[in-house]
Formats: sequence, C-alpha cells, structure tokens
Amino acid sequence: MCWDETSIDGALAEKAKVVTEVLKNSVGSILLTPENSYAIRRTKDDRPFIESFFNKLGVLGFQKISNTTGNYPGATKGRDPIGVAVASEFQYEYAEELLDIIIANYNAKIHSRLSGRSPLQYLQYLVLSNTFQPRVIDPQQLDTFFSYRKLCMVKGGLDAGKRPYVNFENGVYTSPILGQRLDLAGKKIWITADSDSDSRVIKASSLTGEHIDNLRVSPPWNRVPHNFETRRLICGLIRQGKFSVQNQQDAVESYIAEVETSGGKFPPHPAYLTARNFLVQSNYANHQAPDDGSTKSDMALTLTDRNTERLLSNRTNDNSKSRATSQINASISNKQNIASHASESAVKAPNSASLPPRRKAENR
Repeated sequence: MCWDETSIDGALAEKAKVVTEVLKNSVGSILLTPENSYAIRRTKDDRPFIESFFNKLGVLGFQKISNTTGNYPGATKGRDPIGVAVASEFQYEYAEELLDIIIANYNAKIHSRLSGRSPLQYLQYLVLSNTFQPRVIDPQQLDTFFSYRKLCMVKGGLDAGKRPYVNFENGVYTSPILGQRLDLAGKKIWITADSDSDSRVIKASSLTGEHIDNLRVSPPWNRVPHNFETRRLICGLIRQGKFSVQNQQDAVESYIAEVETSGGKFPPHPAYLTARNFLVQSNYANHQAPDDGSTKSDMALTLTDRNTERLLSNRTNDNSKSRATSQINASISNKQNIASHASESAVKAPNSASLPPRRKAENR
C-alpha cells in the first residue's frame, strides 16, 4: 500500500527538489508545497492534524523516557539527558522500536472522532464500502527509494599501470568488465548505490545512462555483508586509532570478532549493532529469496553470506573451544587418577570386600 501525498515543513519546501523527484519516480507521490497546497486560498490545511500526530508521539513515548530533552528549552534544567543516554547506552535501534510500538498502539486505539473506531478499523470500513481504495505498487519499485547516484572518476589505466577502478565510500570497486575498459580511465561515470542494501556491490553506468557492470568492493570489505553506515563507523574508529585491520583480514569480520572476544573491555559502539543487525537481515533475505533465475554471481554472493556467520562464530569461539578442551583433558586425567587409586587399594586390601561399607571407608 502506498501514499499519494507527502507533506513537509513550508520552510524546507524550496530545498526539496531532490525529494520531489525521488517521491515521484519511486512511489508516485507528490510533494505538497506552498505553491500547490495550503498557501492557496480556500484550500484545506492539514498541518494541525500532522502537528497533533507528532505531539502524540512525544507525549505517549519519547517524553516519558529518562533521557528525554523535554517539550520546551528549559525542560532539561537540573537533568543531564546526554549523560543518561551515554550511561544507559541508548541506541538508535531502541528509538526505532519505540516508534514502531507507539504508532502501532495509536492505530489500534479507538478514537472518538472516528465514530468509536480505531484508525485500522476505519480504514477497513472505507475499503469494504468501496469509499476508498488504497494504491498498491510493486515492491521492486521501492528499491530505488533509498538509492543515490554520484559521479566518480575512473582511476588506473595504462599510465598508472593498474586496472581501472573507482573509489566510492571508503572502498575500491572494480569488475572484470570495468578492468578492460581502458577508455574510461580518467573519465567520470555514474555510481548508483542503495544505502540500505549490501554495500559490497554497486552499479556503474556511463554518462548517457548505459549500464557498464556491477562493481564489487576490494579487500578488506569484500567478505562480510554490510551497509555503508557500518563501513563509515568502522573507518571512523580506524582514524581515531581505536581499531586496526591486519593484513588478509576482513574489516567487518575483525571488528565483530574483537568486540565479542574482548570480554566487555571494548567500548560499545553503534557500528557493532549496525553490523550485527545487517547480518541478520541479509541472512533472512537469503533464506526468503526464490531460487529461480539466480545468476552465478548471485549464487556466489548467497554462499558468501551464508558462510559469514560460520566464519564469525569460528573466530569468536576459539577461546571457548580451547577452554572446553582443557576441561575435558582435566576430567580425563582425574578419572584416570581415580581408577589407578582404586586399583591400588584393591591390590593392597584383597579381603576388603567382606568388610562393611563403613569399615572399608575407614580402612582407606
């Protein structure tokens, strides 16, 4: 189900040209601006309803948590919301979950202005009475909703002695086809990437819109699936000197393993939660994806994603395996010692079997 209109603040309407094109091309929604909505005379103003809805989000949820900044500038007097958020390790994902719960409860709650119905019940009533028919679009059209394009210079070539490649978002991307396009060296091409998908693969096209190839990232970002946000956060830790990547190691894999094997010594960072959440989402998508029409590159990418958790678990469980092995060896040696002592006692006291149990224990 998709929406037809999108409202924003009037002060930002003139700067929303990019948003207007994205909404129109991806979901077919128009952006309400002062030129075509409430600024025109005798036009209904929907802003009070929007402000009331956002006010409920604050009153029903965000203003009740301990790290809230309040509903006015002086509400933080005598409190330290930032310190509370840092001490409680409040994460961005917690706010998303809280927002989902607030909106779900709001849509399921009965409203007096809807004739005693909840918003979901009222929507069902409108659909069943043929008063309103929601517009449904193909989910594949939403793939471009969060994607963005950027002009990047193709580097390398004969003069540099390297195959053509592209630097994009702290990674080096290339492919067999791009590596043979020596004519593109020193020229710019369009790079299209999805901020919420696997950042190991991006699309390259010429200035005229001709598709060149799907580019894959080079080490140390090529093993574990991750998004651009995770890569930016890890690169920030590397620049600050808090994390380093050794040779022949994957950056995301090494970071997750270091956090999980540090025993709590490594400070918590949003990069860990972001990387772990993306791994869960990518593995779920791989299990749900249909097998028909898969290419060899898709199959290889799927196998890599499925093996990612095994690679990480092997690295994070090395210490536990060694401890378990030592415990097993210790238990075996203890059993052998007990058996040897028992045999020695049996040899020394061959007639001890005729004694009562208490006497036998005392003789030992």
